[in-house]
Amino acid sequence: MAGEESSFLDLGNLDDVAELTTKPLGEYELLLTNLEQGVSKEKGNKYLRADLDVIGEPDTKSIIHIMMLPKEGDAEKQRKSRLRAIKHFYNAFGIPTDGSIVIYANYIGRTGWAILDEEDNDQYGKRNRVKQFTSK
Repeated sequence: MAGEESSFLDLGNLDDVAELTTKPLGEYELLLTNLEQGVSKEKGNKYLRADLDVIGEPDTKSIIHIMMLPKEGDAEKQRKSRLRAIKHFYNAFGIPTDGSIVIYANYIGRTGWAILDEEDNDQYGKRNRVKQFTSK
C-alpha cells in the first residue's frame, strides 16, 4: 500500500550524526558552492556573495563570504580596496581578472585556498571567516 511507505522512516541512530563545527586558524582548500550578486537591505548597496565549504570536512559549517562592490561616491582608496578584495577572491578560484564578462554559474564547483579564522557572532554563533584568499 502507498500509505504504508510513509508511515515510518528509519534514518538509523541520529545520535551518531555529528554537530557542525568550525576550523581553527589556518589555510584550507575551499569549494565554491554558490556565487551571486545581492543588494543589502539596509542601504541598497550591491555585493558579491560566495558560499564556501572546506574540502574534506563535511561536518564544518559553510562559510558565507561577502564582498562589497564599489558604489558611486566611494573614495578612490575605498573603491580600490573593494576591487582588490574581489581580485584576490577571483585569483584564488581561477576566475578571470582581465575585464572579460564573468558568468558566475561557470565557476561553481571550483576550488581555491584561503586562510580562515574563527569568530563568535551574536547572531550566528561560532563560525569561520575568510581572513585572506591565497593562490597555491
